[in-house]
Amino acid sequence: MAKKYAKILSRPPIVVVLGHVDHGKTSILDKIRETNIADKESGGITQHISACQVEFQKRKITFIDTPGHKAFDAMRKSGSKIADIALLVVAADEGVKTQTIEAIKYIKQEKIPVIIAFNKIDKPIANVEQAKSQLEEHKIQVEDRGGEVPAIGVSAQTGQGLNDLLDLILLIFDMQEIIHKKSNLGQGIIVESFLDSKRGNTALVITEKGKVETNNFLKTASTNGRIKILENWQNKAIQKAKASDPVFIIGFNKLPKAGEIVLFSEKEIPDPKVLLGKDKKKKKTIISNSDKKQLNIILKADTHGTLEAIKQSLEAMDFGEIDLKILHSGIGEISESDIKKAGQAKTLIIGFRVKPDLAARGIMERYSLEFKHYEIIYKLLDDLQEQTKKMIKPKAERVELGRIKIIAIFANQKDGMVVGGPVIDGQAIKGAKVDVMRDHEKIGHGIIKQLQHKNKETGKVGKGKEAGMYLQTDLIIQEGDIFHVHRIEKAR
Repeated sequence: MAKKYAKILSRPPIVVVLGHVDHGKTSILDKIRETNIADKESGGITQHISACQVEFQKRKITFIDTPGHKAFDAMRKSGSKIADIALLVVAADEGVKTQTIEAIKYIKQEKIPVIIAFNKIDKPIANVEQAKSQLEEHKIQVEDRGGEVPAIGVSAQTGQGLNDLLDLILLIFDMQEIIHKKSNLGQGIIVESFLDSKRGNTALVITEKGKVETNNFLKTASTNGRIKILENWQNKAIQKAKASDPVFIIGFNKLPKAGEIVLFSEKEIPDPKVLLGKDKKKKKTIISNSDKKQLNIILKADTHGTLEAIKQSLEAMDFGEIDLKILHSGIGEISESDIKKAGQAKTLIIGFRVKPDLAARGIMERYSLEFKHYEIIYKLLDDLQEQTKKMIKPKAERVELGRIKIIAIFANQKDGMVVGGPVIDGQAIKGAKVDVMRDHEKIGHGIIKQLQHKNKETGKVGKGKEAGMYLQTDLIIQEGDIFHVHRIEKAR
C-alpha cells in the first residue's frame, strides 16, 4: 500500500542549472527542448531566471535556468533553495570560473545533491581532466576519481551525452525517494515577477504541493489576489497545475517578490505562519553624503528579480568620491509619475529592458533629462562606473622642476622683472611657475615668461648653467633670492 501511495504522489524532479556565464547552461536546455532561447537573449547571456519542463522516458523533469553573471547571485541562491538536484555546468574548455565557485558554495549551503555536466566536450581544446582537478580544489570529487559526485561529458552543440544526463537526473532523484504529501492548501515559490502591460502583475511560479487551479485565491507575504489566468511555461492556458510544474500566474493585487512562498486555496486564505516572515528591514537605498558629489538615478526594470540584482550590485560597488542615490525604482515601463519623483534634482533615468511611455518621453525632452536603456546588466554597471569617474575633478599635483639662485637684477618692468643666475638643481623651464624664497620663507610667486642661456632664447636650462629670464610677478626680486621652479599637473 505504501508503494502505491508513493507512486500516486510522486512528482517530477526540480533541477536548478548553475554555472559560470557563457558556459552553456541555456544552450544545454535549448538542445534538450530543441528550442533556441540562448540566441534570443541579449549578448547570448541569460538575463533572467526562467523555468521549463521536459518529458523523458514518459516522465517529466522541471529545470530552473539561472543567469551566470555575478550580479544575479541572489537569483541563483533562490533557485538553489527550490531544487531537488543542482546541475553544475562547467565548460570543458575553460574549467572552473568565478561563478562556478559561487555555485559550489550555494550547493554546499543548501546541501543539494549535485551532478556535474562538463559541456563543450566537442571542442578541440576541451580538457575534462583538468576541469575535474580544478573542482577538487573546491572539494568536489567526481565518482571516477574516487568521489561521490556523478559527472558526465555533454555537448550542447551536438547533443552528445544529453540523454545520459537525463537518465542520471532521474536516477539521482529516485534514490532520494522524495514523496510529497497531500495538502488542501496549494503551495509554490515565486521564481520571477514582472508587470505585463496588457495583463497586469505576473509571476513565474514553481508549484510545490497541493492543487493550483484557475480562480484559486492566492497569498504571499507581500500581496494577495486570485488566479485570473494560469499558463504553463510555454504560455499556453491551463486549468490546473500539479506539483513541480512551472507556471505563469496573473492575478496578484501587487507585484510579488521573487523568492516568496505563495499559497493557493479555493477559499480566502488567512495569514498563515509560513508567510509571517515578512522582511521588516527598512528598504536600503544607496544613501548620499552631503560632502560628496551625487549622481541621482531613477531605475526601472522588466522583472523584480532583475531589479533586485541590479540594486544589490550597485550597493556593492565602490564609486569613490561620488554617491549614487536611487531616488526611485520599480517594475515596468517608465511613466510620467516615475519622472516626477526626481523633483528638482538632476537625474539620470535608467531603463533595463523597459522604455519610457509617451508622456514620460515628453517630460524628459522638455526638461532635457538623460535616459539610458540597457539590455545587458554588466553594460549598465560598467557605464555607471565610468559616468561617476567623469564626475570626479582630477586633483592638482605639484611637480618640482628645479632651483635657481638669483645673482643679477637686469631690469624692473611694469608687470615683472628681468633677472639671472645659475640653475643650482634640476632645470629652469619656460612657462613654469616659480615660488620666490627669501631667507627660507616664501614671499610670493611668478611665471617664467621668457628664458635665455648665453643670450639665446631657449625652452630650458639645465643644472650648473646660467639662466636669464623675464619673470612675470608683482614682487621686487633681490639678489640672493631662490626660485623654486615647478609645474602643476592633474593627478592620474
